[in-house]
Amino acid sequence: MSQDRPSLAEILRTVAEFLDDLRPTLEGEAQYGALVSAHILRIAEREVALSTALDAAEQKEVAALLGRSGSLAELNRLLCESIRAGRFDDDWARAFDVVLAQAVRKLRIVRPEHLAPVHAETQVSGSARE
Repeated sequence: MSQDRPSLAEILRTVAEFLDDLRPTLEGEAQYGALVSAHILRIAEREVALSTALDAAEQKEVAALLGRSGSLAELNRLLCESIRAGRFDDDWARAFDVVLAQAVRKLRIVRPEHLAPVHAETQVSGSARE
């Protein structure tokens, strides 16, 4: 159900900022707990903001690689099976591009600051090696 303001992303950001402000007043395990909690809230905030577009891009790319449609979970299962079975041994570059794009998308949610500049600048719907 759609809610009025604040949005879920705004709530997550606000609580993360609160923990950032609180952290210097804490010590030891409590300080570490605030740090980890703020990090997790920022992951959730990015997931709320980006996951629909990232999942759609991934589903489109995996479907194109496999030449079939299906849910994202089903397509990823088939992709793993296909790689294990050696179906992309003669076309490894295409499979690599799709798998790399998947890794970049996951990192964009969990640790975007760890992306190489070339991947950080890649559009949400684009291949990882654009």
